[in-house]
Amino acid sequence: MPGYRLRRCLGRGAFGEVWEADGPGEPVALKFLRCANGSRPAQETRSLETVRRLTHPNLVQVRNIWAASGYLVVAMELADGTLQDLLEAYRAEFDTPIPAEDLCPCLVQAAAALDFLNAHAHRLDGQCVGLQHRDVKPSNLLVFGETVKLSDFSLTTPMVATMAAHRHEGTPGYAAPEVFRGQLSDWTDQYALAVTYCELRCSRLPFPGPTPATKDKGDWPVPDLTMLTEAERPLIARALTFVPQDRWPSCGQLMAQLQDLATPPQSIPSGAIGSARDKPTVRPNHAERRAWVRHACRIRISGRLLGDEKAACWEASIRDVSKAGLHLVSNRKFEKGTILVVKLQDKDETWSREVYVRVVRAGTRRGGQWLMGCTFVRQLRDVEIRGFV
Repeated sequence: MPGYRLRRCLGRGAFGEVWEADGPGEPVALKFLRCANGSRPAQETRSLETVRRLTHPNLVQVRNIWAASGYLVVAMELADGTLQDLLEAYRAEFDTPIPAEDLCPCLVQAAAALDFLNAHAHRLDGQCVGLQHRDVKPSNLLVFGETVKLSDFSLTTPMVATMAAHRHEGTPGYAAPEVFRGQLSDWTDQYALAVTYCELRCSRLPFPGPTPATKDKGDWPVPDLTMLTEAERPLIARALTFVPQDRWPSCGQLMAQLQDLATPPQSIPSGAIGSARDKPTVRPNHAERRAWVRHACRIRISGRLLGDEKAACWEASIRDVSKAGLHLVSNRKFEKGTILVVKLQDKDETWSREVYVRVVRAGTRRGGQWLMGCTFVRQLRDVEIRGFV
């Protein structure tokens, strides 16, 4: 590939491999799709070229497409990682899947990309069509800092009507019931998004066993949603219903409902219009108030962006710290929502570990420095906070 130099393999799947490469002007991701027969490369090229012409902040940009030595090669922008990687990071660090309050902002962006594709507003061969992605899953949702983008458009299919006959393709665990009946619908991607939510939120799919290839509604299994909260279950159950038309009108509406559940209620600020006594106020419990107690701290620390292990580390100082979070003073600003990997150690250097923090606010200080408020993804334990301060 003139102008490209492979650096490392990022992943392998049933149909090909993805490599990080140096490209003309910037690093890129190269996806190599095996071409076993003559028709598949042409179909995939048409799908990729269709999406390549579209512009949306939550769609991965396809730079180039070409064929070489039995492969279809797709050059696209290089991501920090995938939501599958983020799930594995949470498991390794905290022994838990991704909390709803961290997951929903990611999947809201994915829903925006899907609704953009699914809308029957794209001109193709003189017709207005919608596009079904047909392979929504955590490994196809890429992370670029705070932004999540949908990728892998090799199975993307135009839809003229709300239902259409189509061959059975895709990842079985995420495929909607109509796919097994040889059909696609305007709600097929929504079903896969709901399955993705279950996996990232609870580390398992809603159907524990293999999905049966059946056309009969009576033979389709009932999803096991006991791992979700009682409030989440009806929202996901609607998106997983057997009849496509009974699902949510859009992916965005599904995620808006879930995000409302994940957003904590806000207390009423002093000076608000009206009497605060007439409105409900959220009061923290004793444990939460203890977590807010901050201790002065002047320790220099280092860190990096999540998913960017090879990037140069940055340094900052900690102004104060509590079990719930800390304040960083740095010459570099990080935007709200950015997840940082901060290396902490106690004053006697008896322990050292990396923790995840999320930037919740940032303000300027004298001398051009930034004061950033960060919350720990998992609160520090008492022994850690004692050793640290």
